[in-house]
Order: sequence, then C-alpha cells, then structure tokens
Amino acid sequence: MKKIFPIALISLLVAVAVFGAGCTSSTSGSTLQLAGSTSVQPDAQALAQAYMANNSGVTVNVAGGGTAAGITAVGTGTAQIGTASANLTASEMAQYPNLRPYPICVDGIAIIVNPQNTAVTNLTLTQVMNIYTGNITNWNQVGGSNVKINVVNREQGSGTRDGIQKIVLKGGNFSTGGITQSSTGAVKSYVAGDPNSIGYIATNALDTSVKAININNVAPTYANLADGTYVIERYLLYVTNGPPTGLAASFLNYTLSSAGQAILKAQGEVSLNDVPGYVPPTTTTTTTTATTTTTATTT
Repeated sequence: MKKIFPIALISLLVAVAVFGAGCTSSTSGSTLQLAGSTSVQPDAQALAQAYMANNSGVTVNVAGGGTAAGITAVGTGTAQIGTASANLTASEMAQYPNLRPYPICVDGIAIIVNPQNTAVTNLTLTQVMNIYTGNITNWNQVGGSNVKINVVNREQGSGTRDGIQKIVLKGGNFSTGGITQSSTGAVKSYVAGDPNSIGYIATNALDTSVKAININNVAPTYANLADGTYVIERYLLYVTNGPPTGLAASFLNYTLSSAGQAILKAQGEVSLNDVPGYVPPTTTTTTTTATTTTTATTT
C-alpha cells in the first residue's frame, strides 16, 4: 500500500546549505528550540542528544505542551521548529500563513486498556467510535465485564486527539463525559491505574503498564504501520515558519538522514524509508541562486 502525504506536505522547499548531519561552523555555538507534541517529544529528544554529540557548541532544547502549543510557538517565533502529531488546520494557516510542515516519520495511535482487562483484545473501528461518542458505555457491549467504561481523552489542541477525531470519529464529536488528560504520559498513567478505562496514546509510548487493543483484528506493529494495515496512524511533523535556515535546516536534514531515521526507528516510529511508495527528499540546485533546495514529494 502506498502512503500519500497530505496535500499540504507536497512540493515543499527547504532552504539548506548541506544535506547532512556533520559539524559545521555555521551551527557551532548556536541554540535551537523545539516545542509541541508530547508524542513527538521523546523522538525529538533522542534526535537532539545524537545531534549535539556530533555538533560541538550546539544546544537543542525540546519542550512539550501539545501540538497546538508547538504551532503557536513556531508561529510567534519562540521556537524555531514546532513539533506536531496532526496536520496543520485552516485556522492555523490563516493565523500563520508562512508555516511549512515536514513529515519526519509515521506513528500509530494505540487504543489502550488496563492489562487486567483480559476479556477485550480486539475492537472494531466502529466500536471505538461508539465508545468515544458515548453510544457504547459498558464493557459488556464489546465482550467484556458488566462495568462502566471510563473513557480517557486528550485535551483540545492535542494532535493525537485530532487524529482520533478524524480517523476514528470521522470528524464527529467526542462525548462530553469521561476524563481529560493533558499529555501522552498522563493518559498512560491513568489507564495503567484503572482496570475499567480506555485511552489512546502514540504507539512509541507503549509499554507493559498498558495493553494495546487490536483494531479490526490488526495489531499496531511496525510492519502493520509501515504498510498501512493498521489504520489509526499519522505522520509526525516538524513545522517551521517559512523555509528553515541555519540550525533549524541542519536539524531537519539530520532527522531525515539515514542516521536520523535510524534513531526514530529505534524509538518505535516507522522510518520514512520503510514506507512503501515513499519518495525521499531530493536535493537540487536552483539556477537563480546558490541555495540548495530540498523538495519533499510523494507518489
């Protein structure tokens, strides 16, 4: 199955001096600020550590706060790169018309329950939708015990919440009931402590404290995410305000390099190089300037 980047991600130009990750004098003594999605945060932190190890004098700071916070940070200039787990919205583009999104990997959204919930191992996408819209409220409606489902949701502005709303709810509205948590870690902690709960987190955050549910009899494995068989997935993004330059461009290129993609894969994300149909960025030199540009294209 070929993955097609969203329209907003096609034919983007990145102004860069070098496509690579080596130490250069242009980055020495610089500081780069990233902020945004808590799903992307551990990935960006791992990349930052590796990048700083190879570029002396460079500091890369990574903050969370959620996708919406990251978009605001990069739009207002308090961060050079925003991290996002959802596509840019029309309102965000209207407010910050120079935003440029760049896919860095594929990440799944796992539907999680407490490990003590042994009766429920699979849900259909429709059942998950009905749980989150309030039409299914008891575990016995999906093969579990006769107890109320405690629904755990993310806050407004979360890219992971946006993914669930678009992919699972098909744009519909969440039930007004349930519990709201403000980060991936908070959702995981709540579900780990409540045998009757259900939540959703990025697949890269899965551990033994929670249990991932199969969706339509498909597990959120690396292979199933890469080929699109597991349907609750999205691209994780870096977002810049205008074409990235300097340290921001260098860090983006490092992330897209084979070394950066290997780090993301080790983090549990799907490398873009493993996505069938993905066409990696190519570098071309324009005839009007000496700037090398990288164009992200898809098939």
